[in-house]
Formats: sequence, C-alpha cells, structure tokens
Amino acid sequence: MVDFRENLMLGSAVAPNFFVMHLLGIWPTKTSTRLYKTYAVIITSFVFFLYIISELVNIVISFGDLELITQASFLFLTHMAQLVKLYFFGRYRNRIQSLTDSLERRVFQPRNGRQLVMVKRSMRRATVTYYVLISMSIATCSLWAVFPMIEVGENGMELPLSAYYPFSTDLTIVFNVIFAYQILSTAINAATNVSMDTTTSGFMSLVCGQLDILNDSLIHVKDFAEEQISSDRSISLDAAMEENLVHCVDHHRNILQMTEEIGTLFGITTLSQFAAGAIIICITMFELTLVSLFSIKFVSMVLYQGCILVEILVYCWFGNEIILRSSKIANSAYHSDWTDSPTSYKRKLLLIMTRSRVPIKLYAGNFFTLSLETFMTILRTSWSYFAVLNRVHQD
Repeated sequence: MVDFRENLMLGSAVAPNFFVMHLLGIWPTKTSTRLYKTYAVIITSFVFFLYIISELVNIVISFGDLELITQASFLFLTHMAQLVKLYFFGRYRNRIQSLTDSLERRVFQPRNGRQLVMVKRSMRRATVTYYVLISMSIATCSLWAVFPMIEVGENGMELPLSAYYPFSTDLTIVFNVIFAYQILSTAINAATNVSMDTTTSGFMSLVCGQLDILNDSLIHVKDFAEEQISSDRSISLDAAMEENLVHCVDHHRNILQMTEEIGTLFGITTLSQFAAGAIIICITMFELTLVSLFSIKFVSMVLYQGCILVEILVYCWFGNEIILRSSKIANSAYHSDWTDSPTSYKRKLLLIMTRSRVPIKLYAGNFFTLSLETFMTILRTSWSYFAVLNRVHQD
C-alpha cells in the first residue's frame, strides 16, 4: 500500500476534556504526585460530595411541598448522574487511556487527502461539541450568579441555588461565602460533567470519521491498488487489490473492537445521563411555569434546559450517525469494482459484506439504542411526566 505521509494525532480531539478533568482533580496521570492526589481528594470532597449532601438534606426537609421539592432536586439529579460518571471514569481510567492511545494505530490513519478531510472533520466535530457545551454551562452558571443580585425578593437577596446548611446565612459575610461556594462548586461540577459527557461523544465522533474513511477505502480499492503498482511494478493489480481489501477488513475489525470498548466503558454513564435527563427536563419545564417570563432566572433555566437537551442529543446524534455510516459498508464494498477479481478477493469481499449486514449500534446500559428515535422517546417521556406534575400542582 502507498504510505500517506501526513499522520494525525486523533487523541487530540478529546485532549481538552482530559486536560480539564486533570485540572479539576478527577483525572490523575501516571506521573501525578502525592500533592496532586491530596488536591484531588480535597477538591472532590469539598466541591462535589459536600455540596451533594447539602442538596440531599434539603430535599428531605422539603418533602411534602411540590414546589420546594422540584426546586431542590433539578440540580441534585445532575449531580447524581455525575456521581455515576465519576465512579466509572475512575474505575475504567486505565482502559479509557488505552482506548485513547489506540487511536494512534496506523490502521486509523487517513490514506490520502480526501480521507484526511474526513478524519479532520470528525475531530473538529468532537472539539466543537465540547466547546459549545462548556460555553452553555458557563453562561448558565453566570446567570445563576447574576439573577439574585438583580431580582431581589421581598426578604432581600437570596442564594442562587437551593441547599441546606446547618447554620444561618443571614450574616453578610456568611451569605457571601456560601454564595461564592455555590457558584464556584456549580461551575466546577458543570465543567467536570461536560468534560466527561463530551469525552464519550468525542470518541463516537471519531468512530464516525473512521467509518467514513472505511467506506471510502472500499469504494476506491482499485484506485488505491493502481496507485500502489504505479510505485511498485513488481506487484500485480489483483494482488494489490487483495492487499488493500485486507487492510479494509482489518480496519473494520478495529472499528468494531473500538466501538465495543466504547459501549462497555460508557454504557452505564450514558444510561445515567438519560435517566436523570428525562426527569430534569420535566422538572425544569415545571420550574419555568413558576417564574416570570423572560426574567433572568427564566433565561437561566432555559439555558440549563438547553444544556441537558444538548448533552442527551449529542449521544443520540453521534450514535445515529454510527448506525447510518456502518449501514453503508456493504454497499460500499459492492461498488468496489470486483467483477474481474479472482475468487480469493471475492471471498474476502463477501466476508466484510456479511459482517456489516447488521449496523453498528451503541447502547445506553444495554437498554436503549443511541439514536434520534431514542432522543424523541426521551422528550415524549419528559413531556408526559411534566403533564402529570403540572396537573398535580394545579389540583
């Protein structure tokens, strides 16, 4: 095969995610010092676990009051899903790192300028998804910090988020400290959550890119073979075509292995996001009915709703794209100009066509297929929950 000289660092597509997770103490490296591990324990305990305990106690205290319960639980559910993600990212840290390292295999590299564009597009999609979500999260946290200062109630300025503290926050200095703690903790947790979510979607985007170049390689097997024999006259066209087809079979096998590993590592975390997200969408819609239209709090809740929707959508969108692209493999193989090829070539071609009859699918915890159909199901479920919740509140 002709060696295409421009190699890509595919892992760089998710590098910002790992950098932020490392910065926030949840992604130690092999060279991490004891000081970093101490920092990780402190920031995780103080910013995440202490905060989630205050939310849980607040929910227990608010039990019986529908408005207070919903106000106290919408962010709590996000943090519960985040707890699941933290556990599995910690448990599978070495395997996630190995998956990232495996992206640099030669088989995943583009073979010409056309495929280079395809791979770069998949890397760009992964990075853009991360920056869009992190920007939405920062905007939401900023509005939560602003609206208590502008929309002051009858009892004076209130804390931006509902939580329980075993002491009075009436004193100005205490109020200011807790106010800063809530905003800082929420911002850090949001950045952590987005980084973990878009790590999964980033890998899925890269799978889409690999399926694109696999389809391209199958369609242009003869073109690659002719290019090969133009630089090496000692090899026949049939042998060159068969060699290039073997590369495609190996590429397909590696894509299947990578997709299976993604499903194993992130299936439960995706399920937790879907379960929490469906309830959060319902609760957020209910919260929107209780605040003034177009107030800063209203806008902040809409942004938060948007963050949850986009987090779920990226899973379903990329999962759907994997299904569509993998469904094209058999057709691409059929269009590889095989009619005059020897029997051995046709057998290998039939093998890859047979293996690709069933499209590649990713699942949320082996329950839900990651597809746009599942996304619509989640929206319908959330709307049903909201209708019931709103009816109960009106009654």
